[in-house]
Amino acid sequence: MYGHDYVYGFSPFHAIGTIFMAFFWLFFILVVIKVLRNERIHVPWTHSWRHENAMDIIKERYAKGEITKEQFHEMKKELEG
Repeated sequence: MYGHDYVYGFSPFHAIGTIFMAFFWLFFILVVIKVLRNERIHVPWTHSWRHENAMDIIKERYAKGEITKEQFHEMKKELEG
């Protein structure tokens, strides 16, 4: 009547399409979660999740060469006292 072998009946392509759609959304959600949890990408609210204390920050700055040995010891003394 409408040129199809089935009229409003079941087709195996419906099931295959549903499975592929489920996999697509699962993959999409996993990629979004991975991107948001990745610390190499700067997202403004992720910094508050990592609780770095001041001593860790000055140690990192000293290791990078941003501050001198004298500045490091001054800051360390100020934080401890």
